This record gives sequence, C-alpha cells and structure tokens, in this order.
Amino acid sequence: MNSKLLSIKSVILFGIAMLFLANGVCQNNSNAAGDKEKAPDVIIKSTNVTPTQTQPYATHVQAQEISVADKKAIEKEIEIKDDDTPYFSPNEMPAYLDGKRELPNYVARTAKYPAEARRANVQGIVIVQIIVEKDGSITNPQVIQSVHPKLDSEALRVIGTLKGFNPGKQNGEPVRCYYQIPVPFVLLPAKK
Repeated sequence: MNSKLLSIKSVILFGIAMLFLANGVCQNNSNAAGDKEKAPDVIIKSTNVTPTQTQPYATHVQAQEISVADKKAIEKEIEIKDDDTPYFSPNEMPAYLDGKRELPNYVARTAKYPAEARRANVQGIVIVQIIVEKDGSITNPQVIQSVHPKLDSEALRVIGTLKGFNPGKQNGEPVRCYYQIPVPFVLLPAKK
C-alpha cells in the first residue's frame, strides 16, 4: 500500500517538476526574443526509467539536455548509417513474414524439449538475438540469455528454421537490425 502511495507521489512530483521546467523554458525564450542573440532551445535527448528494488513501481527519470548547437549531431544519429552497422531500434522494426502473432506460435510448435533438460527439471526462457538483414534474411543467431546448454542449442535450432522477416526501416530505407526472440521452455505438470 505504501509503495503505491509513494509511486503516485513520485508521478505527481515529476509532473510538477516538468511544469516548472516548461514554464522556465517558455520564460527564457520570451525574454530572449527581444535580445539580439536568442537563448538556445533545449532538446531532451534521452530518458531512462528505472524502477528500484525496494519500490518496483517508483520511477526514476534521467534526462540529458542538448543545446541547438548539438542538434546537428543528433540529426546525424537519425540518418541511415553508411557502414551497415545493425540498428537496435530503427524507425520501423522488422516483422515476421507470417505475422507478428504467428512468431511465438511457430516457436512453440517447433521447439522440442530436450530429454536431458526434462529429466533435470530445467526450464526457463532462452533469448536469442539475430540480425535481420536488408533483404529480410536472418544472420548471426546468438544466445544472449542462457538457461541450459541443451535448451540453448534447441533455441538456436528453432530460430534457424524461421522463414524470414520484412526488414526494418530507417527513414523508409531497409536497414540491418538486431532482433531478439524469446524461446520459452516450460515443463507442464504430469497428468494423473
């Protein structure tokens, strides 16, 4: 109960702080309108939200302010990369060819629980990261969250059987993208 009250108070205090910040920015811009040199605008580049362990619903926000002089540097980040470096979050993420909802169904149907892991009562979610190429093909599958070597190898086998994706896009152009796929392994209780 106290945790919920603290999180509500945190949200209210954050909202009040943002109002004061917006009011201060507006006043600075209106004062600078009469000056020869205008005060730089403020752009919020990144926001990081991290709940704490003691208050899982509380929100801590960090923002970085950038002046207009740095605006060109930010715009360069938005442009398409020339060196074919994969994107983590392009404007448009890749989509599985058979549909977004079909990907987890396909993974569940195709995965076979390894006997050794079943006997050891090992279960969990293996996360495989792939690169979706500009043509939608899949390359470089690797386990980024491991559970057990047998489950990891089965997850890699399943991901290797995927048909492909519609590529991700940055400013309307196909680009290489990282894409993470969870492969769950859950043991169901034995029927009596």
